[in-house]
Amino acid sequence: NPVFSWSVASGPYTYGLIVWDYSGSYVWSVFDLTTTAVTYQGPSLTQGATYGYEVLVFNSEGNFSAVDGRFIYWQTHNGTPIDPNDKSGIPGFGTQGFVILNTQLQYLINFENLKTATAPAQEVKINDQLDTANMDLNTFSFGIISFGDHIIIVPDSQKIFNTTVDLRPEKNLLVNIQAELNTITGLLTWNMKSIDPSTGQLPGDPMVGFLPPNVSPPEGQGYVTFRIKPKTDIALGTEIRNKASIIFNTNPPVETSEVLNTVDSGIPASSVSPLSSTQTTADFTVSWSGSDDIGGSGIKSYDIYVSDNSGAYTLWITTPNTSATFTGINSHSYSFYSRAMDNAGNIEDAPAQADATTTVAIPAGLLGDINNDGIIDISDVILVLRIALGLDPLQPCSDINNDGIVDISDVIL
Repeated sequence: NPVFSWSVASGPYTYGLIVWDYSGSYVWSVFDLTTTAVTYQGPSLTQGATYGYEVLVFNSEGNFSAVDGRFIYWQTHNGTPIDPNDKSGIPGFGTQGFVILNTQLQYLINFENLKTATAPAQEVKINDQLDTANMDLNTFSFGIISFGDHIIIVPDSQKIFNTTVDLRPEKNLLVNIQAELNTITGLLTWNMKSIDPSTGQLPGDPMVGFLPPNVSPPEGQGYVTFRIKPKTDIALGTEIRNKASIIFNTNPPVETSEVLNTVDSGIPASSVSPLSSTQTTADFTVSWSGSDDIGGSGIKSYDIYVSDNSGAYTLWITTPNTSATFTGINSHSYSFYSRAMDNAGNIEDAPAQADATTTVAIPAGLLGDINNDGIIDISDVILVLRIALGLDPLQPCSDINNDGIVDISDVIL
């Protein structure tokens, strides 16, 4: 039966696991686990069928996070390695994986010969058909090829790579590695093959191979990476899908999960709403709005810039909200503009001129505004108290009740 295992940062946590088939039907679940591994105990699985699973991690307050994936069930026999495959890429935004047009898409393909396998893998083949309609093959580059504690870094921009790794003296084996991108078809391949140094061929003993069961990680696991950019002329909303297949020895190929990214090439638009020509208080509300292209990733946040008395624009606030209170200074003029950023990372250009301009013009003698800053607050109360106590001279607007004297009644008001 399959064994599910996962790793998390220090807890305390409890865990749950849900398994379903790819028609969406429930298969099996278990909850209230206190360990990070569990053996499948549900109904018999179908050979070659694809299943989905979700691991739930619960904290002490009952809140949880989840990680999901899928696997293809292959019942193993004596002398057969086991290959759980996995592929990941740039997550992007949301379920559609939105990315901007010039994003460098990076992919990682994991492979592992589980510790429960009964034989090493002598040969590992990985095939990955790139989307030639939407991927720019000229921007392709291999990344890392790794197995066990061996890491091979492929030089940038190479489309064909060959090397041999010598495992001696720990193992009397060579590993021949061939990687190639077919620039016509877009087929990407890796082939890692065990070589007997004495014959130059695959070892005759099926129990000898470069990727043993993963009893002491990382001895039985590995990965490959590559990167590529989308074409520059593809339309907003174009989906780029990618998956790989992995073959251990002569086993049937097993597909990885599919990575989906959606190109958001549209730039959001926004503007600050018009303001009245003057503000009679130092504090006033500034509002703005924006929109993203239909089918885009949606607006994430706004950068609002302000100029004080025709000076250089500076960033005032970055926020997902569409209004905020600005505090100005009496007799100062302020100009505002906005720049929107969408969830993929596209940022609106700054406009040629301000969206809105206003001047703070606080009327003289605002009742209670002792320090003439345009607002009535605790500082004004303190000043009235000092005047009432005779500590400070009489100020305009300090006689709140207009009875001709400044006393405790004015402080209370």
